[in-house]
Amino acid sequence: LDKTSMYYESGGQIADEGLFKLDGSDNTFSIQDVQSAKGFIVHIGSSNKVILKIGSKVTVCVDYTRREKIARNHTGTHMVNWALRKVLGTEVDQAGSIVTEDYLRFDFSSKKGLNDQQIAEVEKLVQMKIEAGEAVDTQIVPLEEAKKN
Repeated sequence: LDKTSMYYESGGQIADEGLFKLDGSDNTFSIQDVQSAKGFIVHIGSSNKVILKIGSKVTVCVDYTRREKIARNHTGTHMVNWALRKVLGTEVDQAGSIVTEDYLRFDFSSKKGLNDQQIAEVEKLVQMKIEAGEAVDTQIVPLEEAKKN
């Protein structure tokens, strides 16, 4: 493909899944993973019928139900980071994350660990944000600017 609507695995977030539908046919190619390799976006999948060749015309069908779940958990990582910085201060630094459709894991570094009261406060702040139901918007900013906010 010269372009794709599928997200590839990056920054701890898992890749999209979906299908390629071969144009002019009912045949599909199931996509289970998408990776970035040496400047190319690689779609990894399988089919027992379809043989894709250079020049094959396909329609890319993203599993948007799954993507929405992943997006919610991605937003969750931002909320956890925000709450940690409110409770522990700005020295909190994200050290990694895993974001899937079923869960998120947020790794961070801080000068000291969280006590039970601070854990409860972080949970309370995140829950308040969720219950507020605020609109979520997307901004693309340089990493250093994102860390300041």
